[in-house]
Amino acid sequence: MKKQHFTLIELLVVIAIIAILAGMLLPALNNARATGLRSNCQGNLKQWGTAILQYASDYNDIILPCNVYNKPEESRNMIYSDVQRSWNMFAAPYAGMDIDKKIAANEGSSKGVPLEWQHGIMKCPASPIGVSTFMYVQYGMNQYNTGGKPYTSLPAIQKFGQAKRASAMSYLMDSTNVATTLETVDTSSPKEHGRVATSNGSYSNRSRHRGYCNILFLDGHVESMSENTLMSHKMPSSTYANLKANVLFGFGGNF
Repeated sequence: MKKQHFTLIELLVVIAIIAILAGMLLPALNNARATGLRSNCQGNLKQWGTAILQYASDYNDIILPCNVYNKPEESRNMIYSDVQRSWNMFAAPYAGMDIDKKIAANEGSSKGVPLEWQHGIMKCPASPIGVSTFMYVQYGMNQYNTGGKPYTSLPAIQKFGQAKRASAMSYLMDSTNVATTLETVDTSSPKEHGRVATSNGSYSNRSRHRGYCNILFLDGHVESMSENTLMSHKMPSSTYANLKANVLFGFGGNF
């Protein structure tokens, strides 16, 4: 019997078909992967939300501030000092990280994160880099209002029970060290570490999750908000009236 062989043309046709199928499947696979990473990121924020609420239950309902010296329950507003510590250093033990065994009492937020935690829940799963210091984790806290820093004469709430609209007030979110705004699309690199967020949405990250930002709200629930939705909450300027009215980033949940 005469053996059958592929001709060069037939081989090229097969290769072309495989390339076409791969081109059709890869975007779907990439989208599925991105959705999975976004979901894992939401899981990280939920863990932080649980840890922060557990801290509050032990310390008279206190909301952990963005940065503070010594004990948040004694000094709720942001204080800058040589031994400044960030919110995650106080919440860490409630999330399974006993930093007291790793870090001395006189070491603050600039302290390097131990290797075993650099790719844990302080890191967004969609980010290609780990977390280097406690100050620059990849989830930024809304530093005004829920984050503890008052804005002019607008007082920051100090306890969970003081929030009038906790389910609509942002607390932690995907963040970047680039000064992003809600005026334009976020094109910052996923390789940027995190930073605090501000009352006009600056430093919020939407690039890691393809146009979405995961946000932990003060009541403990997490939402994945599209860039267009976030832009609809932007303030034209950080005036007293705008800050007082804006609930998502401003002080609207206090009044």
